[in-house]
Amino acid sequence: NFVNDMVATAEFMPLNDTLWFPKQMTLFVDFNLTDKTTGFFGHKTISYSDVKLNAEFPKEVTDLPTNLKVEEGALNQEEEFWAQARPFELTPREANIYQMVDSVQQVPMYKTFIDIINMFVNYYYVVGYWEIGPYYQTYSFNEIEGNRFKVSGRTSNKFSKRVMFDAFVAYGDKDERFKWGVGALYMISKNPREAVGVSYKSDIEQLGQSPYALTEDNILTSFLRRNPNYKLTLVKDFTAYYEKEWFVGLSNKVTFSHRIIFPTEFIPFTPVSGGSSLKSITNATLTLNTRWIKDERFVSGEFEKVSLGSNWPEVNFNITRSIKGFAGSDYDFWKLHLNYYHKFNLNPIGYARFIVDAGKIFGKVPYPLLQLHEGNETYAFDRYAFNMMNYYEFASNQYVSLYYEHHFQGFFLNHFPLLRRLKWREVATAKYLIGSISNENMQMLQFPAGLGEVSKPYMEVSVGLENIFKVVRVDALWRLTHLDNPNIEPFGVRVGLQIIF
Repeated sequence: NFVNDMVATAEFMPLNDTLWFPKQMTLFVDFNLTDKTTGFFGHKTISYSDVKLNAEFPKEVTDLPTNLKVEEGALNQEEEFWAQARPFELTPREANIYQMVDSVQQVPMYKTFIDIINMFVNYYYVVGYWEIGPYYQTYSFNEIEGNRFKVSGRTSNKFSKRVMFDAFVAYGDKDERFKWGVGALYMISKNPREAVGVSYKSDIEQLGQSPYALTEDNILTSFLRRNPNYKLTLVKDFTAYYEKEWFVGLSNKVTFSHRIIFPTEFIPFTPVSGGSSLKSITNATLTLNTRWIKDERFVSGEFEKVSLGSNWPEVNFNITRSIKGFAGSDYDFWKLHLNYYHKFNLNPIGYARFIVDAGKIFGKVPYPLLQLHEGNETYAFDRYAFNMMNYYEFASNQYVSLYYEHHFQGFFLNHFPLLRRLKWREVATAKYLIGSISNENMQMLQFPAGLGEVSKPYMEVSVGLENIFKVVRVDALWRLTHLDNPNIEPFGVRVGLQIIF
């Protein structure tokens, strides 16, 4: 999607009278955002030598495990090592590139430029031992806090590549309250990943929001909101976890969470049986997560690891336990949750994403601890939420949701010469949800106005265009069911930003 030109060459050598083998292969790529902007060249050379046919591999090679890893620092070698290990000498132009890169990195203007680019990409601005950000959370506004001002940051890699601390403080001029939080992450091992983390926060949350949605203290969320947001809830949360990756693709994570949720005039905690409203809901849980994805590809930094997916499905299974009285918990229940994600090709009509999400709660819990299904009350497209559903519209203690997204990769538009030049691509989605709430859970707290169960399936579909200006996606969405619910929209348009390579 960002390649303007590419040249590949291959040179072969004969091994015998009938068999030829690659001797050298080169790849030259011109990367550019548009035809008229500055880009960069990529150049790769692969050389083969000392080729032997039908050679027996040494036992120390054949006995190696299939999941190999590169030791940390293995590529940090002196130039003399590379000069000796490289099968051919660098050309004068290639040698000058190395020298030029080393020189440019010392120019103050270049360093400032890189810091600014890094801030926009990673959302933090690095100042010595500290990283200030995310910058988009500095200012936002909502119905509860009014104007919200936030200062946040974390330690940088210069401070430590093993431990990272983070903290924030926020203030709303309407509720006149300070919110704050602190956290720490310690990397025991980076490959395979093994880490422990701990955090505490006293802040407002939107319960029932997709974990991949724009956060409520995002300036874009404030402006893109389609309904006034008065459903926020004050939460005091302490979380500690231990994460262990056994090998690439298989990991476990044990999480302890202690949460105190406070009511508001819009989200009250009033018992069905009558009496005074609850002042808070306290819940302590222990969760075991198991994650499995075969042949996973990923990129990682000092603390963060980003999955690039696989040709195989990804499966996450959670077991959560809460015991009444333990750590002050008010409720006793089990919760099981299964998520199945698969991205696969459907040539020649593009590729698809398919997600199955299912869960069940065993026990008696109030509605804030039920599965509050992920709505979206902004104009920003959220792949993992129901974009036409409101917050606090549906809850379940057992549920199944299905999600299908198809990317046609220009299968239709490429048949039109003028549209083909725009490089727009078609995309379509369909989402389905069904669930229920047991009578004992219905009889605990009075549900807020508009909240109900989804025993009648909820469905929505959409069609859209992606790759507009190479980063914009626009979807037209239709809500197919529950059209009589209050304050809903049967049709809407959502916009998202995404980079497709």
